[in-house]
Amino acid sequence: MVSDFRLAAGQSGFDVIAAARAAFGPRLPALLITGDTDPNLMRGMSEHGIPILYKPLAPDALRAAIEQVIAGETGIPAGHAANRQLTMTETTP
Repeated sequence: MVSDFRLAAGQSGFDVIAAARAAFGPRLPALLITGDTDPNLMRGMSEHGIPILYKPLAPDALRAAIEQVIAGETGIPAGHAANRQLTMTETTP
């Protein structure tokens, strides 16, 4: 599951991911995307243990992050993804 952090009606991506995990199980792969860099918010976000990617985000980096989350190998510490450069690995269909 991929969600933006700020959603309509005062919801957050954490709210949506928590609801989906409650319905489908706690191991549901998920990551958040945000453009928000407020330090207080970033500290709070890191407590949720969901990988966070920061905008702007290249399509290849998003694809790589999704593949890593699905594989269970994010390598993206929650709240610290802004400092990590994800690399794209191509596979043959």
